[in-house]
Amino acid sequence: MREKLKKGFSRNWRLYVLMMPALLWLIVFAYMPMYGILIAFKDYKGKMGILGSPWAQPIFKHFISFFRTSIASQVISNTVILSLLTILISFPVPVIFALLLNQIKNNRRRKVVQTISYAPYFVSNVVVVSIISVICAPSGFVNTIIKALNGATKLKRILYIDIPLIMPTIIIMFILSIGNIMSIGYEKVYLMQSGTNTAVSEIISTYVYKVGLQNAQFSFATAVGLFNAAVNFVILLIVNAISRRTADISIF
Repeated sequence: MREKLKKGFSRNWRLYVLMMPALLWLIVFAYMPMYGILIAFKDYKGKMGILGSPWAQPIFKHFISFFRTSIASQVISNTVILSLLTILISFPVPVIFALLLNQIKNNRRRKVVQTISYAPYFVSNVVVVSIISVICAPSGFVNTIIKALNGATKLKRILYIDIPLIMPTIIIMFILSIGNIMSIGYEKVYLMQSGTNTAVSEIISTYVYKVGLQNAQFSFATAVGLFNAAVNFVILLIVNAISRRTADISIF
């Protein structure tokens, strides 16, 4: 066993070196912060620290407090609805874009379009929300671009050749999207919130931000965030199991 490990490491040591920065990032920013989950089960006091703060009585005190609030059902329903709408709108777009990109025969043009498609990732959410606000304002305008596929042969090739080839990737993307159904980046939602739409736009992430950072209820906010993560994890397990049994494709 040790000999196999040594041979494998000596043969692929360059890959392990390349993996180290990503692994270090994962440990520092994903696993080490999990220590803070203890706050959800304690009456956290900043001066006393996490370990020095007393345990909540009862242990699930902050979870119970959240479900007893009048806003709990509203926040959960808003999160689920907005997440489903996000998946419904954003999930098919990369697939359709990949299929359309594959129809471009000229390699240079394809690379140009592919490079341009990465441009939005370098635009701040604040700028994006500002653009949306201007376009969707009463005095603004909304442009709709409709792309048509010409010729039945191309459409049949997409339906019967291209889509089946990338179906495993589509399923994996769908599983990961469903696994994050309770997680919506609060930036866009928070920036677009106003006094008139808070009732339908308040989601768990914005609620946690307001309660935790603005009101300094750290234990309560951590409990709500932990509940959100737990629901995501359970949904991910269920969807992954269904996919494994029906399509024999899963992420684990």
